[in-house]
Amino acid sequence: MNSLFHEADFEGRDVVEASFSNDSKIGGFQAFDYFRDGSFYVLNVPGHTIGHVGALVRTTPDSQLSNNSYGALSAHVGSVEDGNLTQHTKIYTVNMKVALVTASSAGLGAAIAKVMVFNVRVVINYSSNASRAEALIDELHEVASRSKAPGSDCEGSDSTNVDSAVPRAVAFRADLGKRSDIEDLVSAAIKTYGRLDVVVSNGGWTRIRKFNDLDDNMDEDDWDKCFNINVKAHMWLMKVVRPHLEATEGAFITVASVAGVKPSGSSVPYAVTKAAQIHLVKCLARIMSPKVRVNSVSPSILMTDWGRQFPEESLNIAKEATLLKRFATVEDVADQVRLLALSPSITSQNIVIDAGFST
Repeated sequence: MNSLFHEADFEGRDVVEASFSNDSKIGGFQAFDYFRDGSFYVLNVPGHTIGHVGALVRTTPDSQLSNNSYGALSAHVGSVEDGNLTQHTKIYTVNMKVALVTASSAGLGAAIAKVMVFNVRVVINYSSNASRAEALIDELHEVASRSKAPGSDCEGSDSTNVDSAVPRAVAFRADLGKRSDIEDLVSAAIKTYGRLDVVVSNGGWTRIRKFNDLDDNMDEDDWDKCFNINVKAHMWLMKVVRPHLEATEGAFITVASVAGVKPSGSSVPYAVTKAAQIHLVKCLARIMSPKVRVNSVSPSILMTDWGRQFPEESLNIAKEATLLKRFATVEDVADQVRLLALSPSITSQNIVIDAGFST
C-alpha cells in the first residue's frame, strides 16, 4: 500500500488536530475513510510513525500510506497509545458525506436509509406521517452509534469520530408530486448539512388495476399521476440537486421497477412510466457525465405494506414465476443502492433485483 493517493480518491472529510511528543502541533489535517468500509488508517507524517489510530490523515497530496508503521494502537479515537502520538486532542466531522433518500419513512426507503447511515449522514423525506419519520430518525441514530458497517469489522464511525452536535439523520416533509416541495426539500437538506453526495430518488405511485384488462387501464388520472411521480419528479429532483452533486462528484440513484423491464405489475400506466423512468436515467447519465453517476434499481414485488395489498393468489403466481421461487427483500435492494452509491465507476445502469422473475 505504498501507492500515492490524492484528495479525489478519498471517501470522507474530517478535521483532525493532534499533538506529538516533541511538542510539534499538526492541525487541520484531512481525514478519510479511504476504503469506504468504516476502517480508518493514517498516512505517514515525516518524522513521526503513526499507525492505525482511527483516521486516515492526508498531510499533503503526495503523502504515502504507511504499510510498516502499524503498532499496538487503539482503533478507538481519543485513546491512541503510540509512543510518538501522546495526545489526540480533537476529531470532528465538518464535511461528512450526506445522502438524501426520498419517500423514506417506511418500506424500501427506510431500508435504504438504514444501510446508508453507516457511511454518511442521511436526510429522509416523508409526505404526511411525521411520527413514523421521527421514529425512523431515532432508529437511524441508534444504528449509526451501535452497529457495525456491512462487511466491516469496524464500528460505525458515528460513535467515535462524528461531532455529536450535528445530527446523523434528519427528516423533512415534502410532496414529491409538487416541484416547489422538491425544491424546498433540497434547500432544507443543504441548509442543514451544506452538501449532498448521494441522492436516492425513491418516490413512486400506482393504483392496482387488472393488468390484462385494457378498459381497466384507461383512467387518465392514473396515467397523469403515474407520469408525474414516476418520471417527472425524478427529473425535477435532478434539476435541483445538480449543482450539489456536481460539486461533490456524487451519485443519483432512482428506484424503478421490474415492471419497466417486463410487462407486469400493478397497472399498465405504472409499467409504462417505470420503463420511461429507466430510459430517463440513461438520458440523465449522459447529461450529467462526467461528474455525476446516474443509475437505477428495478426490484420485483417487495413484501412491504404496499406489496401486501396484492391478492394472495397473485402473489403466489408471481413467486412461482421467479427462478428462485421467492421474492427479493428490501434489504437486497438497499444493499444494491449502497453499492451504486459507493462505486466510482458505475453509471447509466439499471440493476434488476427480482429473483429471476424477468429472465
